Amino acid sequence: RQQISSKLRKRGDVWYVYLRSNGRDIFKSTKCRDKGMAIDVVERSQVLEIETIAKVASLTSGVISAIRHGKNIMLDGAIDAYIEHLKVSRAPRTVQLYSETLETWSRKFNRINPDDVTVQMVDEFVNASNLKLSSRSLYLCVIRGCFRFFKDAGLCQRNPAALASVRMHTMTHNQKETRRFDPYTEDEVEDLLVKLGSRISEETDLNRSERLKFWDRSIRIAWITGLRFCDVVCLEWASV
Repeated sequence: RQQISSKLRKRGDVWYVYLRSNGRDIFKSTKCRDKGMAIDVVERSQVLEIETIAKVASLTSGVISAIRHGKNIMLDGAIDAYIEHLKVSRAPRTVQLYSETLETWSRKFNRINPDDVTVQMVDEFVNASNLKLSSRSLYLCVIRGCFRFFKDAGLCQRNPAALASVRMHTMTHNQKETRRFDPYTEDEVEDLLVKLGSRISEETDLNRSERLKFWDRSIRIAWITGLRFCDVVCLEWASV
């Protein structure tokens, strides 16, 4: 262990093992912030006995993950941990949505290690031919968030969903369409402005009156330009 310790170098918060192979310097990350864990990883992988660059690859993410956690964590168990984590800060309906999405996605291959999940496994689920753009975007977001948690918790070494994307070119026009909204008619907008004008004329409080006038102007701008209210309030004179 003393020999291993002498071969370790710290870069930022992470310990790397330094090797010489075929006249070249090689730095291989142990993915550990704690030096003791880094020594264990190097010792178990027998990386100091490796003499060729090709064999340095034996220090795989799977080896590192198994050594650091002392157990072989399966995907379904890791997802359960993520759902429990979500319950602390997310609304019940959001947690249910995430849980159902991840369960549907992982059903075919949940008895694997999170590090064994490939980009293709994510891509095939996200880009299923029957899904609309909104569903594809949601599913990708859920899986990406799940693997970010896995990485932060040390349950895996990479995020395969980060390399996946929604394949827009394979979708029909109808699949790309978002939910349709029925806009106000001209008569409805006029009726709204009349009622708002009546409220403004009756209001005696100056501050409340100014707020009502703001809404009157915002409605008129939104109706003429098609802007959303969140865009209207961000307008500046330079925007005109």
